[in-house]
Amino acid sequence: MSLFSVKIDKMPTMNLVTGADLWYDETSTIYSQNWHSQVPLKIFEDGVAMTERDGSDYENLQPGEWAYNDNYGDLYVRLSDDTDPDTKPWGYLQALYPYLVLTNSNYDNMLLLSIIISNTSDENSELVFYVTDENDNIRFSFLMQIDKAQSFEKWTDKIFLEKGEKLWAVALNGGFSIAITGDRK
Repeated sequence: MSLFSVKIDKMPTMNLVTGADLWYDETSTIYSQNWHSQVPLKIFEDGVAMTERDGSDYENLQPGEWAYNDNYGDLYVRLSDDTDPDTKPWGYLQALYPYLVLTNSNYDNMLLLSIIISNTSDENSELVFYVTDENDNIRFSFLMQIDKAQSFEKWTDKIFLEKGEKLWAVALNGGFSIAITGDRK
């Protein structure tokens, strides 16, 4: 049996304010950026989650909302104070993406016996795990929730990862430490 350990105190994010003039002024309150990356799961303005709107309705964004338009490949934001994101400090606007926890790249099979998550924040926490195949198609997913009063939660349903499959995590809120025990062949 082998022990895999990954510590996640805060889910990784991508900075959307870099000091360069990257945002295009659409309406003097709505700003866009041609997006060549995967669509973010969430956008945070100064640490607060913005509300996502349908991408086809980006012209009607309200303060504190964002949208992604598939037709144009553009990311749209309207900051809560209606200002240009380029005027904000580095780190003010962040995009959340899934976190790759584990890849089975060398073994025919990997059996995950348990996943233990510890709550490292002072709020209720939710973490979604999902497994993708070698073509990045989702095979299945599950949600783990921890009340702020709890110290940890354990998932004991057995999970098989075949060669090329990956285990991903997405924090809906909160911070986590993750420990995974498993056997590999």
